[in-house]
Amino acid sequence: MGRESRAKSSLSLLITFILLLPPVLTLVTSIDYPSLQEESQNSKSKESIIYIPDKHPIGLQDTSDPSHGWFDKEVAGEAWLFYRTAHYVPIDYWEDVTDESIVNGWHVLAHEYPVPSDWKEQLKSIGIDCFSYLPPQGFHCNVPKMSPMTLSDYGVIGAFRLDNTDKLAPDIIPILNGANFGQLMDKDRYLINLVLSGDDEGHNLLSEGIEINMLSGVYSSVIVDEKQIEWLSEQPFVEWIEPKYPDVTYDDQAADIVHSDLLWDPGYMGGSVNTLTGDGIIIAVADGGLDNANECSSIATCDAANPTINADFQGRIKTVISASTDNNNNCPDGDPHDPTGHGTHVAGTALGSGHNSAGLYKGMAYEAELWFYAMNNE
Repeated sequence: MGRESRAKSSLSLLITFILLLPPVLTLVTSIDYPSLQEESQNSKSKESIIYIPDKHPIGLQDTSDPSHGWFDKEVAGEAWLFYRTAHYVPIDYWEDVTDESIVNGWHVLAHEYPVPSDWKEQLKSIGIDCFSYLPPQGFHCNVPKMSPMTLSDYGVIGAFRLDNTDKLAPDIIPILNGANFGQLMDKDRYLINLVLSGDDEGHNLLSEGIEINMLSGVYSSVIVDEKQIEWLSEQPFVEWIEPKYPDVTYDDQAADIVHSDLLWDPGYMGGSVNTLTGDGIIIAVADGGLDNANECSSIATCDAANPTINADFQGRIKTVISASTDNNNNCPDGDPHDPTGHGTHVAGTALGSGHNSAGLYKGMAYEAELWFYAMNNE
């Protein structure tokens, strides 16, 4: 296979990869946290609901309760948490250690390592719903009042409950004590991201009067005060609490990250005749819609039908078709407009020319032509 053929194959694979990327390439900005010792000294003079200096990496007092994984005798395995390695209480000793004859509610359950691929399904068959995997051998599960013996019969060798100190991100306590890392605020309240233990726990937030900004499965964004953050840390249905920061995107770095810029470089490709920019290639995108597009079937008709479409696509749209005109009911009105921006983003990632940004934000094959199939306008 010649160099040009290999390069074209690389471009095809690259374009396929790019189309599978999330809609927005978002990188989390790094935060320059003060040292823990410095933060401790700065915070001791301030009133705080849950700040206890020098007791925990983020200033919290752990419970030392064996049922919360603070167990150091005949352990039944371990769970690698953010701040510590928690130890499972052997399920056969659960009642002796905890004085509880029944396991009820959210617990981390362990299986002998390696964990069988169908173990979650086995637990689900007896009413136990498991979600987050806690390596190397456990899941966070909601147990509906079962005896340790029953759990043992289904492969559970140990259990523990998450401690409230396991749930708070490192920047929560400094922020509650006045630090400003650029976190989002709503006047004197905090915008907080949550990971819930299960995907049906949002009602617990509402029942406590928590203002929900976003809720999708186990992920939620809420607006709370300090007392509510403390309350959240104590709830078994909450796994993780962290401040919310403004989203920062780096779309200008996408090509560098996936190395498609090398395919555009004559020096790397052995001359300008070998560069791969998408010239002569047609890329098909099937998505919700394309900007404010109208249906068309050639470069000429698409130019005429779409004079105000995003300039990054102008002159290179070969076809726009709606699913309804192809005997499909997903677009019943035959309108290929993009209702969410997702289809436009995908097409731009693949072949946007960069016209709107003076070449800063270009698609991976920025000289290719576009064949767009609008599937859904809902």
